Amino acid sequence: MNKSVTSPPSPTRRSDAATLSPLDAFLLVQVEAILEAKRSYRRGEPDAIHRIRVAVRRAISVLTEFGAVVGSPTDVSELSSELLWLSKQLGGARDREVQQKRLCELFAELDPELIVGPVRRRLQLHFDGLEMAESNRVELTLDSVQFKATLDALREFASSGREWNETDHNAVIVVVAHAERRVTKRLRDVQSESSGSVRDAAVHRMRKAVRRLRYIVEAFEPVSGQDVGRAISTLTTLQLSLGEHQDSVTGREQLRALRRDAELCREDTFTLGILYQREIDNGDRAIGNLVREWHRAERACRAFREHSRNLSVEAVER
Repeated sequence: MNKSVTSPPSPTRRSDAATLSPLDAFLLVQVEAILEAKRSYRRGEPDAIHRIRVAVRRAISVLTEFGAVVGSPTDVSELSSELLWLSKQLGGARDREVQQKRLCELFAELDPELIVGPVRRRLQLHFDGLEMAESNRVELTLDSVQFKATLDALREFASSGREWNETDHNAVIVVVAHAERRVTKRLRDVQSESSGSVRDAAVHRMRKAVRRLRYIVEAFEPVSGQDVGRAISTLTTLQLSLGEHQDSVTGREQLRALRRDAELCREDTFTLGILYQREIDNGDRAIGNLVREWHRAERACRAFREHSRNLSVEAVER
């Protein structure tokens, strides 16, 4: 890790924990969430890697969207890069976990008459191989010096939080409004494509934009009351729909790999074709109500912004 990330705080920042801004407090919560999820992983608990990646993405979202508020551009950029490295290192393990559960459940739902060939065994072999490779990567990452240095840097960065002021308070409204416009643009991109890989890519970009908006709104949940709760709830619903679509896209990628392996072994691929079509149908169904879900979320986000305008800086600090 670059030393500049962990350099002493500048004079414009202060170390009184009682006066941390909501953004710095949010970053500290993510540090603890990552450490707790790491302990859960060691205990073999499900979804531990997912919880680490969610906390990492929350931190990246705040650093990226509120960079001018939380610290110097250099520190923010380097710390964001380190967190992105961590998310990518753990991404394969999470994808394998999701896809194994997903495709095995799809297979279990099939009528026995549609099962031709050793498909169950093919699924098991495929995911066993992925699990071995990704488990090793996870272990090396969580035990690495870089992992510890990244969390130490994030904790130090947030603990030396800059004093919250009126300019920062107003920046919240501007940033959230900008993130909303980004989602609207991504939705138009989705609507411009009827199907295929181009639309899939557009949906994925929209998903990332919605996730970013949700996480930056979440940073102010402790100080914003009911309005932020409605915004988070509606954004979560939309994110789940977009996530289901992305899981179907990834599922199709896995099924294509399974088909290639099966063909090499001269196995019948009929059942894999059935599963592939069901993933296409699942993806289409997941995004059938995107416009309605986004309009509901957009209204809730607008209410949150209006509420934020009426909050004093002193109320936010409390």
